[in-house]
Amino acid sequence: MESAAKAKRTFEDRYQAEKQKETDMQSKYAHLGGEISSLNETLKQVERDLREYKDTNKRYTDQLVKVKMSDMANNDLEKYAKALDNAIMKYHSLKMEEVNDTMRHLWNKTYQGTDIDGIKIRSDVEGGASKRSYNYRVVMTKDQVEMDMRGRCSAGQKMLASIIIRLALSDSFGQNCGILALDEPTNALDVENIDALAESLVDIINERKNHSNFQLIIITHDETFLRKLGQSDVMEYYWWVATLGRSAELTERLMQASVARLETEVGDRATAFPVMMYAGGVRFYVWLIVY
Repeated sequence: MESAAKAKRTFEDRYQAEKQKETDMQSKYAHLGGEISSLNETLKQVERDLREYKDTNKRYTDQLVKVKMSDMANNDLEKYAKALDNAIMKYHSLKMEEVNDTMRHLWNKTYQGTDIDGIKIRSDVEGGASKRSYNYRVVMTKDQVEMDMRGRCSAGQKMLASIIIRLALSDSFGQNCGILALDEPTNALDVENIDALAESLVDIINERKNHSNFQLIIITHDETFLRKLGQSDVMEYYWWVATLGRSAELTERLMQASVARLETEVGDRATAFPVMMYAGGVRFYVWLIVY
């Protein structure tokens, strides 16, 4: 009996120890299982990253080339933009200087007064290079002092200045377009300035009469102005079309010496007639409306 009891106590002692070992082993197993699962997830993530970063060096090189090329292209475009902006500014400056030189020449040749030495266009720059704008204004000079013409000049001076500005702009920017049209150019001009304007137009005709594309169109009611042009020997002949009554028309080819016949032959019968003149083979039209 004692032997059986001793064996029982020994069994119970060893059983408890082995049971504790089993419990520890199960706990360790569960812990290791968790670690293995975590490592498997990490392995899957690493494999996905590996597939994502496949050929990374090649793709990095390709992207680096694109970035460098974009930087070089942007730098070139910036240089070209600056060069173009400088070229435009220089072209604008040269053209404005050319226009002002022409205006000064025409004004000094045409204007008969002494209160204004010359006129020019001033351009005030506003904004930066990306949003640059110009405000243009006409100034008059007297003893090298500039003043805005707005509000300081007479109606005749304003009319003469507008004609001279159009002539200068067309001369600078319309060299390939030889058509010059003036609508009532003598309005508000006195007799001296009308004569001077006619002389300037005669000079323009003589200067450009050999140009194949030059054509001058004048719309005017001023008989004196028309007569002044006719007496300047700038036209070989013109076509005279007179309206007689409501529908009848009289068309006649007249030599330039016959401009004086406009008053004597037409009289009160004609209400309007256009005159198509020829200067050295170059056509230009003058419309004269008689009331």
